[in-house]
Amino acid sequence: MEALTEYLDAKKILEEKGHQILMKNNLIDEEAVKEGADPKDLEEKVERMESSFDCLQTKFARLMAEYNSSQTKLKQRLTRVEKTIKIYGSGYLSDGLDSSTDIALGNSDSDKN
Repeated sequence: MEALTEYLDAKKILEEKGHQILMKNNLIDEEAVKEGADPKDLEEKVERMESSFDCLQTKFARLMAEYNSSQTKLKQRLTRVEKTIKIYGSGYLSDGLDSSTDIALGNSDSDKN
């Protein structure tokens, strides 16, 4: 595409040849060609698209960082649960208390956080 911007004459020749081919095969709407697109409008659209793309890219990066952080926290929490299960056995999870001493004291997980 850079070549077409550098060689405007070649671009015009290519556009004209394409136009002739389309006219020859009745594949072009002459009214639409006459109206044409205003280059300034196209430039504005491209600028808006670039701006929107940058905004979306920033939001996506933020979401990815948040996702990675959540995954890390979840993995750490899962590792703690697995270690606890190894120490106390599976009965530990069913009552929601940390240990038999917590039952006697009436402490729960919510009190620790």
